[in-house]
Amino acid sequence: MLAAYKALVDRGGRTPVDTMMEEAGTTDILETRRYILSRRIERAKNVRVRVLERRGLKCEGCGLEPIEHYRYEGPIKNIPLDVHHTKPIRELSEGETRRYQIPEDFLVLCPTCHRMIHKQKDEADIDLLKRSVSFFHSKKIPRQF
Repeated sequence: MLAAYKALVDRGGRTPVDTMMEEAGTTDILETRRYILSRRIERAKNVRVRVLERRGLKCEGCGLEPIEHYRYEGPIKNIPLDVHHTKPIRELSEGETRRYQIPEDFLVLCPTCHRMIHKQKDEADIDLLKRSVSFFHSKKIPRQF
């Protein structure tokens, strides 16, 4: 019975499969499972904020600093930076679990760099991402008032 419950939780809990597939935007059960697992880890209480606090509020790919470059003044939980898993969740086999270490198993990336690192063969290779960035964020941009 415990094995059946563990399998149920591993596959997404009590949420109906069609609902999970709709949320994931796919009809592939493996892709749906990976999506649900990633959402569960990303939504774990305070993981994102803890990673941001420990790794810093700067994109590790291109150097974007929302506080300086966007004049962002809101709470850290809403800062326009993403937290990226260096050990992709989709590599987990069914039934496999993994404890993520904060901040070691994460990177802080702007949305553009986050999208680009997912297009690389090795999604943990921050040096490859940095070498591929061919722009910089200006330190001084005149205000347009």
